[in-house]
Amino acid sequence: MTEMINKKIKSIDEIKGILDTIDTEEYSLVNYVWTEYGFHPVFFNELFRQFFDDVKGPKIGFCFSGHEIFYEKYVDILVTLEGFTDTSRAYQDNQETELLLDNFKNISDRGIAFWYTLRNFDEDLYEEAFSDYTFKNILYPIGKDLHWKLGWPPGPGHKYAEGEDGTWHFPSCKYHEQGVQAYDLDLWDPTFTKGKGLRLKKYNTFFVKNSWKTRSYGSSNINDFLVGNDGTKGNMAFGSVEFDIYAKVVDFHIKNKLNLVVINDLVKFPVVENNYIKYVDMTGFLDVRLFATIVDGSNNFINTGTSPGDLAAYYCNTNQVIVGDNSIQNRTQFTDTILGKRDKKVFRFYKETKNYDQLFEFLKENS
Repeated sequence: MTEMINKKIKSIDEIKGILDTIDTEEYSLVNYVWTEYGFHPVFFNELFRQFFDDVKGPKIGFCFSGHEIFYEKYVDILVTLEGFTDTSRAYQDNQETELLLDNFKNISDRGIAFWYTLRNFDEDLYEEAFSDYTFKNILYPIGKDLHWKLGWPPGPGHKYAEGEDGTWHFPSCKYHEQGVQAYDLDLWDPTFTKGKGLRLKKYNTFFVKNSWKTRSYGSSNINDFLVGNDGTKGNMAFGSVEFDIYAKVVDFHIKNKLNLVVINDLVKFPVVENNYIKYVDMTGFLDVRLFATIVDGSNNFINTGTSPGDLAAYYCNTNQVIVGDNSIQNRTQFTDTILGKRDKKVFRFYKETKNYDQLFEFLKENS
């Protein structure tokens, strides 16, 4: 494949201008995918694998901001849909927006409610923008509520692409078969084009899934999973990490003169003004290239065993500290397998026992 061409658009109206520059009948179309971030490597490197192996000739892809690394190995032209998703529509100033609250109240599935909040475009109009063009093959969007209908991750059988070269259905994948984190190591491809890293020689990274989803989001009482104005209140503060863990991890790094990079996503932890503590804000969207570049350059990645941990296990050559209850620790056992192939380690911090002494000893030995 020749060097990929990257283009960016900010509106559906600009799609026509992109398509008019190519002979679409010679191209296969690869559309956007909205799913859990940790499932993206499974989609592109496993579920879509047969499509990419079978289809010859040029491909044009359309993806959301931050998703570029998943597409780059497979398409000749990649169009980034800038602003088509925007997490600031869901959270501003460390609290839920009125739009998110309304969607939580009116849509029974809170994952769909969250997606319909940050989605900043009309999916029907997006599809209509391609209706006057013929493509050799089309890999259909994974959007609207399809992600939830297919399962987490999807099982076999769903028709995801079709065209001149055939029809493609999802195969079975190990993640689906085992019901917990698992990758097909024969198809595992952790390579990615790195972005601009941090000018730090040694550092650890701290990133929790600090959003509604890792609070008590199964409760019928909406107040049980709202962030509110102050993430230091409540049993679970931001996400599934008690504020006490954040405070003690920060304090440990300051006392031991170790650099710590805190990645903020939907909401932000209180800022500690200290030369050893750095903050990176993922405003509007999760930039997977930046995330993977930062984590790959760190000694240890402290996370909660959710999608960021899955991405790090797949792409990054670093130790992991997984913070969670027994169910999270059991779900992420495959992390030990995949990091073992890199000669890296996993430390498990149990929320029930709060094994701080062992945690800090691990960080001292591996930082």
